Amino acid sequence: MSGKIARFQRDVNHCVSKTIVLNCSPCDMIAMENLTDIRDRVKGRRTQRRAMSNWSFRQIQGFVEYKAKFAGVRVKYVDARYSSQGCSSCGVVDKRSRRNQSEFVCKLCGHSLNADLNAAVNQPIVSIACARRGI
Repeated sequence: MSGKIARFQRDVNHCVSKTIVLNCSPCDMIAMENLTDIRDRVKGRRTQRRAMSNWSFRQIQGFVEYKAKFAGVRVKYVDARYSSQGCSSCGVVDKRSRRNQSEFVCKLCGHSLNADLNAAVNQPIVSIACARRGI
């Protein structure tokens, strides 16, 4: 049974990584979170724990890396801290700007965007803003 699960996961990871890389141009960059110790950092509901602890996070990153290299797409690992709290427009990091799971509204400039999209767009801006503030 474990071999069947491993083959299924490998197949799904190949398909997902191929889709990710095919949607990129040769000059694009794929940014992925550094998933070292992800199982220690992320807690799920009881019903999700088995699926989370059984999935191969590093394998999919490896597949994306080698397929991106073949396609001429760069891969960068980023630190995801504060990315969901920072504004992609002005760079201010404020925990209160994240109103709920899907909505982001900056307390300083009023910039409004989907929270996940904001976190993906603002990664370099938040890193610079946090470095300036010593966070």
